[in-house]
Amino acid sequence: MRWRKHVVTARGMRLAVRDTEGVGPAVILTHGLGMAQGSWDRLAPLLAPHWRVITYDQRGHGRSSTSDDLTLDALVGDLVAVMEARGVQRPTLIGHSMGAVVAVAAATQRECNAVVAVDGGLVVERPHVSKDRNLFEAEQRRLSVRILGGVTRLLGVGTRLSTDQLWHLVEAVESWERAVDPLYDQLPCGVLQVLAGKADPVLWGAELADAVAVAADRFHRMHPGVKQIWVDSGHAIQLERPKELADHLNEFLTANQPR
Repeated sequence: MRWRKHVVTARGMRLAVRDTEGVGPAVILTHGLGMAQGSWDRLAPLLAPHWRVITYDQRGHGRSSTSDDLTLDALVGDLVAVMEARGVQRPTLIGHSMGAVVAVAAATQRECNAVVAVDGGLVVERPHVSKDRNLFEAEQRRLSVRILGGVTRLLGVGTRLSTDQLWHLVEAVESWERAVDPLYDQLPCGVLQVLAGKADPVLWGAELADAVAVAADRFHRMHPGVKQIWVDSGHAIQLERPKELADHLNEFLTANQPR
């Protein structure tokens, strides 16, 4: 698999984009908060034999420029700009975590073949400890975290956002999830949720996993037409279980191509 790199300019933003430019139907991968398009690197080669794969760095991440405008509308506008600049018609949108919210919202604005939410796009009542800004800032001040953050910014593989901007997004995503939830019923295409079945090794990991299970059950009752698949993985399914995720995606995407 070979990437061709591009820069998409939209509304003053410079978005770093990669495109296999293959002949198959297009799949656009949108990463989560604090990550970058490189987070798809274990999955993309497993999709590329069948699909034209496009990834990009969301604003404030990787090699894309940053902005004070970190609204959901702005992030959706960036995804739509990538679609238009790359000349993509009826793509499949796949988003991880925060990227799932962006993908679902974008699919209400542009015609898509399918949408896949990878451990995201659910209304999750997060544990109280995960909403403690003091703990969040203490984690950001740790020497190892500061060093890693500096290295990832230098390499263009992590976030370029400040602590304040990161915290703003952490808080904002919860309201975005609630805003996006009713949109699922407006989507005229197939939708798949791939959910992590294992707790991450963080302070609130077990509580969060329980909260996701409750949210997934509620979602299934509210939106029975959305297919749900559980994977024995932590939150970063595309990094931990790329082959299993690719198998699910290839099967779902094949079934949702126009006849």
